[in-house]
Amino acid sequence: MALIDALTAKARNYLKKTGDAMISGFLTLYQDPVQDMHAVTKRYVDNAIIAGAGFDYRSAPLVGKEYYPNWGYAGPSQFTTAATDIGLCFIAPFYFGTTLSFDRIRVRQNGASNSTHRIAIYKLSSTTWLPTELIQDCGTVSWAGVGGDRTIAITFTNPQSHIGIGWLYEGRTDSANPLIATKGLQQIDNWPVGHDPASATLTAPYPYRIQSTGNPPGAAPLPATFSLVSSSLVTGSQVQPLVGLRRV
Repeated sequence: MALIDALTAKARNYLKKTGDAMISGFLTLYQDPVQDMHAVTKRYVDNAIIAGAGFDYRSAPLVGKEYYPNWGYAGPSQFTTAATDIGLCFIAPFYFGTTLSFDRIRVRQNGASNSTHRIAIYKLSSTTWLPTELIQDCGTVSWAGVGGDRTIAITFTNPQSHIGIGWLYEGRTDSANPLIATKGLQQIDNWPVGHDPASATLTAPYPYRIQSTGNPPGAAPLPATFSLVSSSLVTGSQVQPLVGLRRV
């Protein structure tokens, strides 16, 4: 019996090739995987995420679901636009790790305002976050004294990883201030996969409030008219419009 007990105890120090579990301690792998069915280490996954290797630890975007700006948090809230803000256009930045197609934009205005707003899609620079190209003028949405959601049908496939949805406050026919649904800037520890906020390649690592002012109605603002308003996380200055894109 002593021999059997000794052999059993010794066997517990080995893993069975048919499948086994670690009772205590850690299992260290020889190197990074080179074949599809090789196991991976924590280091391998962490490095792949930081490098933007094309996969995400979060759920993949689902067909038929709406997605909102990656940098939004603690929302939704709202941004009060006065008569002096007519002509203001500000942008909701998105980051996509892969090419996706969308068929609808959802926007929300919460006030009892009779107002008109224009929605547009822009390419954004991956280093400055500023628009580099107007991709699509999606037209206008209006509210007649009652707030709520509005949707715009689009046919759109993102041409690059960084895009922005622009919201232009075109005008109103009464004295009520539109209350544009917004989200604040994301916390530093919740960056989208593939981005390093300390990276020297980002001249403006935070996509603060991206806006253009003094725009006439009837067309989306030109990309060159936009600027970054904030350089710090100041309450109220870093808001971005709350818009949703539905994947197809």
